[in-house]
Amino acid sequence: MADGSWTPHVINCTGPYVGLTTPNIGTYTFQQISTSNLQTIAGGTSTVVFLVKTCYDANFALHTNPNKYATAMYEVSFGGHGNSRSFINGCLQCNNKASLFESSIVSCNKYRPFWLSWKNGVISAGKGLVAGSDQFMEWTPASPIVINHVSISTYNNNPGTWLFLEQ
Repeated sequence: MADGSWTPHVINCTGPYVGLTTPNIGTYTFQQISTSNLQTIAGGTSTVVFLVKTCYDANFALHTNPNKYATAMYEVSFGGHGNSRSFINGCLQCNNKASLFESSIVSCNKYRPFWLSWKNGVISAGKGLVAGSDQFMEWTPASPIVINHVSISTYNNNPGTWLFLEQ
């Protein structure tokens, strides 16, 4: 990143991607994604590499139980708060545990690459298609939960298109 602007990554979209969309609805609704074609998500350790095209609020729920978001879940947002910051929360819409204030991290018109990882009780996120590089957020919960499921959402009448790198 230079002078607050996005530094584009070279994106090679050839290869095995799983495409998903999040709908244009006015509520904060997560949809659980099937992990059959993605990297293994079980036992609390995994990494997801993805590209997303949305105007703001590319959100993840990392949770223990299928389609349950009230307890045992973490919320991770890329371009939240109107595309002004990204953050990790210890529960749904609670106080941020880690955050990055950077405007326009996601785009309405272009796919932007990111990765999200949860390993050894640490949740981290970064830019690009290489997990572990260009990291911009990290949080270690005091009492980590086991993450067995991943859900995605875009918020407040803001559709999104997602490409997840297959295993």
